Amino acid sequence: MFDQIDRSIVAAGVSLALIGLAWTYSSKSARVRPNEPPLLPGSLPILGHALRFGKDANKVYIEARNWSGKGLQPVSLSLLGQRMYVILNPKDVAAVWRAKTLSFEPVVKWSLAAVFGLSTDALQQMHSDPDGAGDMYENQHVYFRDALAPGSSLNQANGAFLKQFKTDMTSVIQEIKSAPGGELRVDLLDWVRNRIAISSTNAFMGTKLLQHDPKMIQRLNQWEEDFGTLTMGLPKWLIKAYDNLDKLHDNFVAVGKDGEMLPWMVKRIEMMEVRGIGPKDVGAGMFTLWMALLVNAVPTSFWMLYQILGDPAITSKIQEEIAPAFDANNNLIDLEYLVQKTPFLTAIYWEALRWTSGAVSVRKVEEDTMIGGAMLYAGGMVMIPARTNNTDPNLFGDNADDFVADRFLRDPASLKHVRAFGGGHTLCPGRHFANNEIVAFVATALREFVITIDPSQAGARPLTSAMIVGTFYPDRKVYATVKLKN
Repeated sequence: MFDQIDRSIVAAGVSLALIGLAWTYSSKSARVRPNEPPLLPGSLPILGHALRFGKDANKVYIEARNWSGKGLQPVSLSLLGQRMYVILNPKDVAAVWRAKTLSFEPVVKWSLAAVFGLSTDALQQMHSDPDGAGDMYENQHVYFRDALAPGSSLNQANGAFLKQFKTDMTSVIQEIKSAPGGELRVDLLDWVRNRIAISSTNAFMGTKLLQHDPKMIQRLNQWEEDFGTLTMGLPKWLIKAYDNLDKLHDNFVAVGKDGEMLPWMVKRIEMMEVRGIGPKDVGAGMFTLWMALLVNAVPTSFWMLYQILGDPAITSKIQEEIAPAFDANNNLIDLEYLVQKTPFLTAIYWEALRWTSGAVSVRKVEEDTMIGGAMLYAGGMVMIPARTNNTDPNLFGDNADDFVADRFLRDPASLKHVRAFGGGHTLCPGRHFANNEIVAFVATALREFVITIDPSQAGARPLTSAMIVGTFYPDRKVYATVKLKN
């Protein structure tokens, strides 16, 4: 009995000591240092803002914006002792992108390992230069920027996509003709995902990948659903999400260098191989590129279609505007026209990006750095959420939370405020191709098919509470019927 009491006293003492240490740690983490951005109210002992942030990070970002006042001064968050600096003012954002003491590299290395599954050895080998092509890690943005910049290389990518897209459209047309009543009932998001993913994958990666594993697109969708879990950085044996990721890697390893791949994709594989990076890590690297090709294009295409089809007047105007880009058989014959001479379609494209972008630019504070009159202390993380900017009433008016199809026709000057592709030296290198594939798909779908959205699915909005890679998906299932026009 006394032994039990002694153990209880010891346990109580240890518990009190741990509580004391935790309280001390949390008190320090909640303390604002000289000239540090003020801490958003509502921080809890030990946890800080972690519970609220984990439940709905974008809601916390919006609260920070609203609390910061008209000057949009930087705001601090505390997540289990980690200090996060939310940057809100556009001028401060530009300063962050210029600051060499705010580094993107640690963020990329962490994500490549935790979220995409590259090994530590592979990350180190990327820094070697046995072929004189330079450090793969340091030159990756320049490499892909040049591969997808306007010119012959982008034209080759566009041509490959349009060829595969035409093949897929032919398949869909045959499917509709064979369907009962000549129509398909589809989950619109899944239908869009398949159209974009099949065409883009076959164009960039070759046709063998989807032939090897027809479930690749579903596996990518599962990876997106697992994204929040993967970002926790837990041991691989502890969570099932890595099983799916491993299968994705294995499929790229099995296919290898498909002769139908775009040349610069093949070259990237060869650069990894000559640096001694193993097949599994090469597969992980190729998965990373494939993911980037699809995860934003799919939801953006969905939102454009959804908003256009939701208003008959808008549908009619867009149909008239895009008509010169097609021949009498609904074949797309002028992509340049679609991209450059369709102001209403272009306005809807940018409004979709503005309204649904959930991307967050992240930097690590390597040295104490002054931004916006506030001191960001070394060890902290800088967060630049797109949504706080893209729904700011001061930039886009009182209806900033709503989708307004002709917003940028009525107020072209406000387009410069949209933050959709990052910025600074990490500005998305694939933005030109993304624009091309999205408008090509949306315009062709409108020309070729009669797509009718179930009235019960009206009013869909971005599910902003979800942890996503870049672009928000809808907050509900959206079903539609798809028929041929002729």
